[in-house]
Amino acid sequence: GIYFATMTVFRDKNGQTNTLNIRSRYIGQDKACPQTDFLFEKEYGTSAIDGADGKEPQTLDFFIKLKKGAAFTLEIDATSDSGARSHIADLAVASGHDADHPFTKEEAEAYPRYATPASDSGDGIATPAKGTEEGMIHDLSGRRVTKSGILPHGIYIQDGKKIVK
Repeated sequence: GIYFATMTVFRDKNGQTNTLNIRSRYIGQDKACPQTDFLFEKEYGTSAIDGADGKEPQTLDFFIKLKKGAAFTLEIDATSDSGARSHIADLAVASGHDADHPFTKEEAEAYPRYATPASDSGDGIATPAKGTEEGMIHDLSGRRVTKSGILPHGIYIQDGKKIVK
């Protein structure tokens, strides 16, 4: 089905210099969880990001289409620095407006952030489908790849299609 996820976090100690991230990873039916490949991520926790000395809540929200047995994460950076003091202000995952009305594909595709695992190949590749400019390139885990310089040889996703460089 199609799910909507949202997570809002903030730090209660201002003046922090280390930026943290809200993140989401796709976990395929094989339950393998990538360590560094994220569907979406957003920085939080420093004044350079929010103009409020790092204490302004930041939200990451998106739609995701999942097949039975697949999953995704909502997480924040882990740190050994006890001064990080991150707090989750909102955390929710919903499958519809209510139990009898699931989210539609049209609703999900119209949202700025939408991810859908590639359904044709069944390989569990997660592809951000909206909120990207035309021609933008992503790696096979859905992370945006900058076009600066030459891309290394490999398989990428551009405009919803797999390409080989």
